[in-house]
Amino acid sequence: MSNPQNKHLRDHCWLWCHQPGSHNGQYKLPVDSTITPEEASAFMGIDRLIFVGVQNKPLPPFKPHAEPMRHAKSLVWSIIGGCSSTRNNHETDLEPVLALKPDFPNLSGAIMDDFFNAKGTGDDLARWNVEATKGFRKKLNDASLDLWVVAYDQILDHPVEPWLEACDVITYWTWKAKNLSKLEDNFARLEKKAPNQRKVLGIYMWDYGGEAPMPMETMKKQVAIGQRLLNEGRIESVIFLASNLCDLNVDTVLYVKELLAKD
Repeated sequence: MSNPQNKHLRDHCWLWCHQPGSHNGQYKLPVDSTITPEEASAFMGIDRLIFVGVQNKPLPPFKPHAEPMRHAKSLVWSIIGGCSSTRNNHETDLEPVLALKPDFPNLSGAIMDDFFNAKGTGDDLARWNVEATKGFRKKLNDASLDLWVVAYDQILDHPVEPWLEACDVITYWTWKAKNLSKLEDNFARLEKKAPNQRKVLGIYMWDYGGEAPMPMETMKKQVAIGQRLLNEGRIESVIFLASNLCDLNVDTVLYVKELLAKD
């Protein structure tokens, strides 16, 4: 590995986005949110956006929803939304996302969210089988787009290598804040499972798995680990989740905003 170089976090980060209000009434958030992805982008000073459908919304065509995100330096859109987007268990949004490409030159990839099932076996380990995943990648790559996938810490004990190898970019997430003490060890395990794929570290600004605020010291630790992995060239960027937190006056969000402004 080459010598580590200090890289500016602000130049290597993404903001994870949903439609306004997508998290309202969930995860014991303190109040409801009304912020849009583009408003959250401006507030945080993050110009790379990942937009993911939840609760089967939005429905295609996506151009009206993507229009306000033309400002983004780079844009990734879900072809498989969160687990609440059950329609994506049977039909993907691959073609509607491909349809965005001619009008949105900033579109750089497509992502599969909540893709793996840690309680499954065989083909049921993922929402779509390996051959289908390879097909998604080919269509996307033919359009000069990358296939991204979400991988949680829970899948590390399962034989998901064939799916990981079928993707271009793996985003790695620790679902519960209490397990972030294992982040460095678990990320090393992911590297062994998928040595050839590009990797991005997902950073929650709220403990969604624990339905509680993310402790500030834990937040600072995971950001520091992300910075170190970035400097070492083991990840190419980090993702801060999510846009729906950016108008709630959450201290970890304000910490990230200030950190990026000073970086």
